Amino acid sequence: MKNIITLLITLVAFSSCSSITSLSVLNGGKLDVPKKDSYNVIYKANFSEGLTANISYTDAQGKSVDLRGVTGAWEKRVMANSGTKVKINTIASSSYKAKASFDVSVDGKSVSSYEFNGKRVNYGYTVELP
Repeated sequence: MKNIITLLITLVAFSSCSSITSLSVLNGGKLDVPKKDSYNVIYKANFSEGLTANISYTDAQGKSVDLRGVTGAWEKRVMANSGTKVKINTIASSSYKAKASFDVSVDGKSVSSYEFNGKRVNYGYTVELP
């Protein structure tokens, strides 16, 4: 319940800021993939010219990796064990309206895919592997 209230407050705060045009924070729930020991997770992001991003993602050991100043096409492949929390958070900004797209796949199946347009983009996705 506390997490839901915090998320709602965050969404209200972000929606009141005119400089943020795209916001998506998702919890993936249960994945529809067969249970096994490890999974091939692919994080992808593509930022049009002018967008610069900070990306945080979960690596193969379940630890957070932070990247700064990401531009253009970005991809990271991770072999993650069963029970690992797959997580990506991205904040991107530009001085003019630009496009960004995101995709997270597990064993070749897309589990989260979004496209945004705007000066600022905030995308997050979290799911626990079976």
